[in-house]
Amino acid sequence: MDMLLSKLDIKHSQRIHELRLEGKTYKEIGLEIGVSDSYARMILKCHEALIIRPKQWTEGLPIRMKSALLYAGFKSKWEVTQVASLSPECLKSCFGIGPQGFKTIQEWCKSS
Repeated sequence: MDMLLSKLDIKHSQRIHELRLEGKTYKEIGLEIGVSDSYARMILKCHEALIIRPKQWTEGLPIRMKSALLYAGFKSKWEVTQVASLSPECLKSCFGIGPQGFKTIQEWCKSS
């Protein structure tokens, strides 16, 4: 779904959202926008997922580093930041991180 969300025309999806809030059916929305009712429904679901989706604490990290931190049992950015500053060797030794991954995580920890 993220891949589809990144390709959506945001104004288009916002308009579909507005029309739905006005009580229009997917068929009516599709006719107005010029798409099928099922496509209008899919765009709305993606739009809502983008709006509702909570920000994950690993956001901003490459998927490999996200996976490594989750596999190692970390639960928050704060926790990772503490271990990175107090015990960097411990973090570097986690499965899938290594020295280069550690540099990536250090930069991520510095970002807000």
